[in-house]
Amino acid sequence: MKNLFITITLLIITYSKSFGQFSIDAIPDSITICQGDSIQLQVNINTPTPCLPNNDNSCFNLNQIWGDTGIANISNSPTPYYGFFDDGRIQVLYTASELNTLGFTSGKITEIAFEITNKQSIQPFTDFTIKMGCTSLTNFNNTLDFIPNLNQVYYNSSYTSLSGINSHVLDSSYEWDGTSNIIIEACFNNISWTSQDLVTQTNQTDSMSLYAYSDAQIGCNLNSSITGVRSTSIRPNIRFTYCSSSTNPNNYTYLWSPSSWLSDTTTSSPSATPNNTTNYIVTVTDSISGISKTDTIFVTVDICTSIPDTKKLYNLKIYPNPTDGLIYIESSLKIKENATINLMSVEGKLVYSKLLLKDLNSWNIDLSHLNKGVYLLHFNYNNQKSIKKIILN
Repeated sequence: MKNLFITITLLIITYSKSFGQFSIDAIPDSITICQGDSIQLQVNINTPTPCLPNNDNSCFNLNQIWGDTGIANISNSPTPYYGFFDDGRIQVLYTASELNTLGFTSGKITEIAFEITNKQSIQPFTDFTIKMGCTSLTNFNNTLDFIPNLNQVYYNSSYTSLSGINSHVLDSSYEWDGTSNIIIEACFNNISWTSQDLVTQTNQTDSMSLYAYSDAQIGCNLNSSITGVRSTSIRPNIRFTYCSSSTNPNNYTYLWSPSSWLSDTTTSSPSATPNNTTNYIVTVTDSISGISKTDTIFVTVDICTSIPDTKKLYNLKIYPNPTDGLIYIESSLKIKENATINLMSVEGKLVYSKLLLKDLNSWNIDLSHLNKGVYLLHFNYNNQKSIKKIILN
């Protein structure tokens, strides 16, 4: 009798993140629109995110935010480009709640930027390095020691700074979990000194920055045993470029129901123009694991008899639209009572409000601090309301 040998081939599927683990967020949760208007529906996919570098720099749903919005040089330091000494090292701390409030809830950080308003250095910054890491610290009030063991995400052997925005595209993007506080470090190691480059800064309530500068040392190794480490409530403004989702949306299938008044029932972001109030349900299925998740968007349709079109009400003009941030509002007549402007996100959240004083007929509004996207501008005057879609580039 012959022995029977059975060869079993085990197919191992390498799958990013935890296999089959994901959640979805359909936005807006609920919204009221005028009959005949359209609304962009969107479902975002979230997968478990660690606090680790990621060599895969592919990105979906790219966004940018400024962690702080101060526009002045409060002090010569801290700055990542303090060339007045041979060597420099700074760490800045952002809390998860701060970033969440700005709309960054988790994802992959791909770029860090600082804004130089007064460039005084005349030589490159050698071994310019950026590191990142997660922490439970909420401030530096009780420490003068740099936080160790951060992950290096950027290195430039000779970085020449420039006046304006200095962008550092990370060599390895950083996956942030959205719940931990995050530390960003910048350091350099020159062999001679020149002068410092001043950056925009914002003053905080607590100490949110550590910094140290010295000569004839190794910048990224500076610590309290080598030279004085100082803490300050002044924090350099940092721009984060990030993916709100590092998950490839093509790994999932989508099904929206009901199909009524939808541009497409199988895409992640269909346009809806419902005639009646409609409860839209989206089902997202992981193509590999077969696991499905559902979420709901409730769209209320109003005939808007008391909400005439903005162009008809008060002969308002709002321009430019789309805009890079600054919009102008003009009325053919001066308003006789104070009016208000409320800007709502597509999720239905109030993101900006301004009082418009009476006896004027023109105003300007700066929205450059907001994320790019579509917003609804509500003009409220004398118990009447106008709604205008604003696109922020």
